[in-house]
Amino acid sequence: MKSLLAGTSGSGLATASLDGSDVTKVQYHARVPSPRVILEVFSVTNPPVIAIVDDDPSVRRALHRLVRAAGYTVQSFASAQEFLDSSPGRRAACLVLDIHLNGMSGFDLQEHLAADGVGVPVIFITAHHDAPTRERIERSGAAWHLWKPVHEQELLGAIRRAIGLDQGAIDRPDDVN
Repeated sequence: MKSLLAGTSGSGLATASLDGSDVTKVQYHARVPSPRVILEVFSVTNPPVIAIVDDDPSVRRALHRLVRAAGYTVQSFASAQEFLDSSPGRRAACLVLDIHLNGMSGFDLQEHLAADGVGVPVIFITAHHDAPTRERIERSGAAWHLWKPVHEQELLGAIRRAIGLDQGAIDRPDDVN
């Protein structure tokens, strides 16, 4: 992945050949308050895979569309078990994971993956703001966490940081959203 700076603002997807190869996909995002735009370049043949696990079909569908529109390959799962049963899902560059799922919880899935030696960065999402959930998130070692409703740019920024594309990230806030 390469990052470039451009002098315009906005966001979207474009194609370009920056290194003489065929075509690469360019994702651009406005950086606030700067008018410069960060360009993220992924190979069209191998964009990062982002896995989404949420048991709410409308949330899962919305997150899938958002992340796909940002240029990533997306795999969505309705449960932790469905994710575990999918070998392609286990090759994800990042896992966006609801905490409170039917069956195995998001916390349980993260622990299961860690026990199996799968070191995928996890971004927890949840609508539960209770103290036990917050404390467990803090102890989990997750790459990031977001409270529902998830704000689009915060999720995309968390994904970029989790997979190492946002080199400008300094510290993780205590409470996002």
